[in-house]
Amino acid sequence: MKASHLSFLLLCAIPACISKKHIKKVTVSRNCSLRLPQFAKTPSITVWVHGTRFVRRPFFYSCFDGVPSLRLAQNVDPESSMYEIAHLLNKTAPDRFPLKTFYTFGWSGKLSSSIRQKAARCLYKELQRIVTEYEKTYNVKPYIKLLTHSHGGTVALNLARIKRKPTDVPFTIDELVLLACPVQKATKQYIENDIFKYTCALYSGLDMVQILAPQFTDETYTTKKGNVRRRFKIPFFSNRKFEKHPKLAQAKVKVDGRALFHTEFTSEHFISILPHILHVMHSSHKHTEYDTQLLCVYTRDEDD
Repeated sequence: MKASHLSFLLLCAIPACISKKHIKKVTVSRNCSLRLPQFAKTPSITVWVHGTRFVRRPFFYSCFDGVPSLRLAQNVDPESSMYEIAHLLNKTAPDRFPLKTFYTFGWSGKLSSSIRQKAARCLYKELQRIVTEYEKTYNVKPYIKLLTHSHGGTVALNLARIKRKPTDVPFTIDELVLLACPVQKATKQYIENDIFKYTCALYSGLDMVQILAPQFTDETYTTKKGNVRRRFKIPFFSNRKFEKHPKLAQAKVKVDGRALFHTEFTSEHFISILPHILHVMHSSHKHTEYDTQLLCVYTRDEDD
């Protein structure tokens, strides 16, 4: 089957009838810096968490020594996507994404729930470390933003599983951004956890990778002979949407009239307008119950 035919079939599978009240349209200038009122004198901490990696992971071993950990984005390989993402966000919204406190979290990216839980434990310890360093430098608690793509969002959600010890350095995630995160039964309820103050989830009707991410859920049952057995539940596929919650803003997104593929959520074009999108969603969420079904973003050059 040709790629064009497959794309047509996928588009046909997306519901076309959407109420106008559930559509929000915004226009942003691609080359225009987003200047927002600075809510704090100290810089916020930003952490980018990448998703599953299906190819060789030399970057994980060369930059992170094969150990899930945080690195300042300024110190990673300038040729890497993590370096580019950090600098694009800083260019668009320098006050919201200062480079001196912009980190990247590297993990193996293997398609395994146990690996993601292990990565979450490492992320938790690393966040404690940089929060401690931050408080020594600025004498205040930091404002923390986690930006995640794909199963990087699942890694972040698994922070809610970690049992805190009395000796742990306390922190909360002020903003959790989930880009094309597979919504799975095992982790979807974690957005309600107290560790997350606000979550913003973006997804696309054209993104098949998000829903094809497997989730192995099982159930127990009793046979006629009284034996207890376990069986896997079908389907194994993930969902696109979380259930409504007061701390959650989510939307299906289109850019310039077209839905996005999974990898396009980390493309230069999308990352350059992401701060504008987050600003629109956060502003709307503060004043109303934000449940826009479709967010249509139109881009233009600054001089247009």
